[in-house]
Amino acid sequence: MKKTLLVIAAAIALFFPSCEIWEDRHLCPSILAVDCSLLEGKALWADIWIFSSEGNLVHKTRVTEHDFYRPVEFEVEKGEYRCCVWANIGQSTVATDQNSRNGVLYKKPGVNADQLYSFSTVKVCQQEREVVAVKPRKMFMDIYVTVKGLFAGESASLDLESDFGGYALDGKAVRQKVTISSTTEGMLLMRMLRPELPEGVGIDVIFSFKNGETLESHFDLGGYLESSGYDLSSDDLKDIMLTIDVSRLKAGITSDPFEKMPPVVVRF
Repeated sequence: MKKTLLVIAAAIALFFPSCEIWEDRHLCPSILAVDCSLLEGKALWADIWIFSSEGNLVHKTRVTEHDFYRPVEFEVEKGEYRCCVWANIGQSTVATDQNSRNGVLYKKPGVNADQLYSFSTVKVCQQEREVVAVKPRKMFMDIYVTVKGLFAGESASLDLESDFGGYALDGKAVRQKVTISSTTEGMLLMRMLRPELPEGVGIDVIFSFKNGETLESHFDLGGYLESSGYDLSSDDLKDIMLTIDVSRLKAGITSDPFEKMPPVVVRF
C-alpha cells in the first residue's frame, strides 16, 4: 500500500509544476511584462534593457512598432529590477557600453538628433506577473528656422549649440558641448537633444552678403526659453518656430501651438 502511494505521489509531482503544487511560491520566477502601447504613433522601434538591483544586464531586446500593442514578457527571479526603454535609436546616436547601466547615448556631432523617447523605472517583482507601463518622454526639441531679408546670392550659416549632448540609459543628462550646423535654404529644421538647463543653448549666425561683407550675431535661445517660461521638464517638449529678419536684426520666436501664440520679437 505504501509503495502504491509513493508511486502516485511521484506521478503527481512529475505531472504538475512544483510552483503550482507547493506553497513556497517565492522560489518561482516572475514574469515582467513591459507595455509599450503608448509609443504607438511616436516610434518605429524601442530597445528595452532589464537590469538587476546589482546592475547586471538580465535581458535586452528590440521591439518594433508592429508589436507595441502587446506587452513584451521577460522571465525574472523575484527581486528588484531597473527597466530602461529608449525608442528610435538611429544613425544620429552613438551608444556606448550597452551591456551595463553605465551605458550612454551620445548625439553624433554636427547632425540633427534622432527623435528619441525614453523611459526608466524601478520595479519590484514579487507576484507571478508584474506589468511596467512605458510612459514615453520626448528627448528632443524641433526648432524650425526661417531667414527673411536675404537677396539672391546671400546666405546665413547657423550653428545651434548646447551644453548637453547625451544621456545615460536611465535618462540622466550628460554634459557635452555639441553643435549643429546648417545653411539656410528656405525653412530648415534643427533638432537638438533635450537640455537639462537653458544655459548654454544658443544660435550663432553668420550672414554673407553679395558685396563680400559678413555679419556675425548670436541669439540666446536658452535665455528666451527661460524668460518665456518654456517648460524643459515637460514629458512632451513643444516645438519652436524661429524667424530671423536680417534687415532689422530681429527674430520672432514662438512655440507650439503656433496658430494660437503670436511670436515674441527679440533683438540679436
